[in-house]
Amino acid sequence: RPAYTSPKCDVLIASFDAAVLRTTGVEILQILWAHNVSAELAKDSRSPEDLLSKYRDDSYSWVVIIKQDAMLKVKSLGKKDVPDVDIAMAQLLSWLRAEIRERDSKAVVKLRGNQQAEAAAAAENHVEQDVRVLVAQTKSKKFNRRTVVEQAQVSASSLVQSFLDGPILAVETADQVMDLIRATSLSDGESWRKVEHTVTTAEKKYVREIHDMLSNWQWAWEKKSGSRHAYGSVEVMADLLDGTHAGRERQFFDVLNESNDPDVLKPLMHDALSMLVNTYEVVESVDRFSFLDFELSAHQWSQVESFYDVWDCLAWDESMTWQEIKDDTKMTVFREMGEIMTVLLDGDCPDTIDIPEVWYPERYLEARKEDARAIQEQLAWALARLYDATALEHEYKNWDDPVTHKQHDRRELLVQAVEQYEGFV
Repeated sequence: RPAYTSPKCDVLIASFDAAVLRTTGVEILQILWAHNVSAELAKDSRSPEDLLSKYRDDSYSWVVIIKQDAMLKVKSLGKKDVPDVDIAMAQLLSWLRAEIRERDSKAVVKLRGNQQAEAAAAAENHVEQDVRVLVAQTKSKKFNRRTVVEQAQVSASSLVQSFLDGPILAVETADQVMDLIRATSLSDGESWRKVEHTVTTAEKKYVREIHDMLSNWQWAWEKKSGSRHAYGSVEVMADLLDGTHAGRERQFFDVLNESNDPDVLKPLMHDALSMLVNTYEVVESVDRFSFLDFELSAHQWSQVESFYDVWDCLAWDESMTWQEIKDDTKMTVFREMGEIMTVLLDGDCPDTIDIPEVWYPERYLEARKEDARAIQEQLAWALARLYDATALEHEYKNWDDPVTHKQHDRRELLVQAVEQYEGFV
């Protein structure tokens, strides 16, 4: 057997006493499962030879044999000439974690070494790739054909090599689900929703986690590679428009929407709708837009510290304003989001707002409406408690004169009373 193969299961738990296997063995199994260590129980065996003969063809990394007095004997099957280890049951988890880290790190190093060797061998075997050169019909410019061919080969080789630097996501699922995922696009949220509707209930969350991980990697890559956005002024174009009093940003996007095909504007467009928080019933039709003007009240702006707070005030306005979720409480969700979101912070906004380098809008998506409801319930509860505390603080600090109905600061009244008393003494 090779020094390391992908194991069917990391740990095989065994005992030569059937009763012990079904009690202590199950207890060990639950502990390992709870800490994400793959393990399973062995079949009843009478001796070590009988045990190993039954699992000779399986690729377990370790066999844990339960002995007397909560002691364990661990056999390492993934390494040659490694003696058995006797450890206490309480030390098994930490010992296995250290061994798994060592095994996985060696496997990664070996895999990278193999990839580099294969890449080097491929480079040696395929240096002379077939390169076709198309020459512009300009007699004034000369070029060296051999140099162009070599540069093209180097560029192609660098591109292929760059693929090895990217992360790898190993997915364990059915071929049918993989075919569905293969047909999706990260920028097309609708294609991923179709996959979620197609798979079973148990696989929906798994597919969503795959999408989130790939999206996070995409953000990380774009951040590392630098911005590909273009910047310019819309003032000149806006000044050319007649008969409108909208802001220049709004004018600019209105012209874009009117003068371009919807497919061209797809990266800029977003679909939003309003639904009831409790029942998820859609109460307003889908609104398609490319530009958002955040016009929050002065009270809302006073509570804003981050860009997420701004979105909370927009999408979850009713639950945050009333500090409770009633049967008619609504929220705004995005059915589909483009790749570029353009917003204007308008009104009495604070001087500084914490804007993250990477913004994750998942909790505002229609596909995450259950998560949005749970977050709103917690926010409403916290805001209600904060309101009660503020009202109580106000009551303790202030006193209403029943005669004049004027409000006075209790501390100031006490200070005045003390000063008057000291003046009489």
